[in-house]
Amino acid sequence: MITLIGTGHVFDLSSALTEIFDEKQPDVICEELDKQRYNAIMMKKSNPKAYEDAKKNLPFIYRMLAKFQESMASEYGVNAGDEMLAAINYAFEKSQLPVILFGSGANGSLCLKIARENDNVRAVVALSPGEYFLPDINIRDTITDLRKPVFVTSSLSEFPYVKEVVSGVPEDYLKAFEPKMGEGGRGTLSLSNDTENHSEYWLALLLFFKDLV
Repeated sequence: MITLIGTGHVFDLSSALTEIFDEKQPDVICEELDKQRYNAIMMKKSNPKAYEDAKKNLPFIYRMLAKFQESMASEYGVNAGDEMLAAINYAFEKSQLPVILFGSGANGSLCLKIARENDNVRAVVALSPGEYFLPDINIRDTITDLRKPVFVTSSLSEFPYVKEVVSGVPEDYLKAFEPKMGEGGRGTLSLSNDTENHSEYWLALLLFFKDLV
C-alpha cells in the first residue's frame, strides 16, 4: 500500500509525520525533494550568510514567497523545510542500518553527490549518471575521492562518458559495469525485460550487492 502525505513548509509537522510513520511502519520512505530545495535547506543550516546572499538573486516573486514562508514559519516557531528533514532523519534513525542510494539519470548523479556528503550512506548504485547540473554542480569534481562502494552502468554507447564522470572515484571502490552482450539500455531501462541483455546487468548488480554483505 502507498500512503501519500501532503505537508506545509511553514508548520511544525515533525511530530505528526513521526506519528504517521509509526502507525504505517513503511518499508520505504520516499522524499519528494528536488536539487534546489535540498541545497537551500542544507545551506540555510550550514551557511546562513550564503543562504541570504543567494536569496537576493531570486526573481522578485520567489523572494516575496520565501519571505512570506519564513515569516509564517517564525510565527509558528519552526524553520521552513523542517518537515522534509524530519522524514529523512526518521528513516535513518528507525532503520539503524547503512543506507544504499539507488538512482537513475539525474537522480543517480544526486545519489553520488549525497553519498560524498552524508556519513549515513554506505554505497551507491547510479544508472547512467551524468553532468546534469552544470554549471552549478560538477558531479565529477564533487565525487572525487568518494571512498564508498559505487556501482555505475549505462548503455554501451554512453559508457565511456559515464566512466569519465566517475573517474575521480578510487578504483578499489568503483564497479563500472560495461555491457558485453549488446547495446543494453539507458538508466532503469537496462534492468527491464524489454532490454535483450538485461540479465547481464542484473548479474553484475547482484554480485555488487553480494560483496557488500
